[in-house]
Amino acid sequence: MASAVVLAVKFVYTAVILFGALGLFGHFSPANILITSAVLAVLLYAIGDLWVLPNYGVWSATVVDVLLVGLIIWATELILIGLGVPILNLAAALGVIAAAEHLFHLYLSKADLQQ
Repeated sequence: MASAVVLAVKFVYTAVILFGALGLFGHFSPANILITSAVLAVLLYAIGDLWVLPNYGVWSATVVDVLLVGLIIWATELILIGLGVPILNLAAALGVIAAAEHLFHLYLSKADLQQ
């Protein structure tokens, strides 16, 4: 049950951030943003929260997640619409998601919900 809650929270804040960074300023469709958010939430949870966070700590998990976010946003938007993401939009999304992921990792490590 804790995994479902963590995934849901991660999906919601990722979607909100991407709607702000890509939807408002990048003219990406809501469907593409929701698909990208779902892919991000699942992969960041599986790699960052379940593997890196317990084994290497909060900062390492944040760095890995930021690298994954950049790669995943670029790849999914390239696959879905055939165009790359403008660098300013990608930088804005990465910056805000990095802060959100770091705070979320701190919460998970204190609450011990990452299992």
